[in-house]
Amino acid sequence: PHDWFFKILFSQRQNVESFLEIFLPQIYKVIIPNSLKLSDTEKLSKKYKKFFLDVAFDCKIKNEKGNTIDGQVYIVFEHKSYPDKHAPSQISFYKSVMMEEDERLSRPYRPVIPIVFYHGEKTWNIPTDIPPQINVSGLEKYFHSLSYFLFDVSKIEDNFLLEKIYLNTCLISGIYTLKNIFKDLEYLRPILEKLILDDVKDCLYIIIDYTVIVKKDLNTIEKVLEEIGGEEKMMTLTEKWKMEG
Repeated sequence: PHDWFFKILFSQRQNVESFLEIFLPQIYKVIIPNSLKLSDTEKLSKKYKKFFLDVAFDCKIKNEKGNTIDGQVYIVFEHKSYPDKHAPSQISFYKSVMMEEDERLSRPYRPVIPIVFYHGEKTWNIPTDIPPQINVSGLEKYFHSLSYFLFDVSKIEDNFLLEKIYLNTCLISGIYTLKNIFKDLEYLRPILEKLILDDVKDCLYIIIDYTVIVKKDLNTIEKVLEEIGGEEKMMTLTEKWKMEG
């Protein structure tokens, strides 16, 4: 359910642009606005017949003068709900799969920017880069190395997210939910109140769907929604679930 919810949020171009602008400005400042294009996440590899990425986007970039640079950059999101020691090798493999694709299509290798989105309960203790293990002057560039952006949502304060919700309600409310999904349901009350007050139905329904699947506690969720004035929307959602079986 965590992957499903993450992919719903981050498969939307506008959500990804907002995410980069708010949380990773060092990437946002070099991309061309509105150039992000969702890429097919099914990749073919010589080693594995098929391989699926979490979420990936192509985009164009600009130089310091604001001029568009020839070629494209690949932004890959890898979602994690627990510390995964295989994350560096997974990202390295993603890069190789994309190089294979570039070779097959006879185009220049595209730079790949990997972003790990983490919202687990435990501390992320996996290295975010792999420096050369041996210091040999003149050979440094030939040693294996890897770097990725780590977005650890536990490092973001709830109040900061609530203050920024006006920038992109669905994205921020979704990140807030991912941040607090392993806690008591009361932690989700502020975001549910905001969605009900602003009448953002689609986001509210997706968040409740996700929360019910993870928490398996419909009664408490119904109670919280009734207390904050969302009884009517809960009834609508219940009808939706019945129709979907």
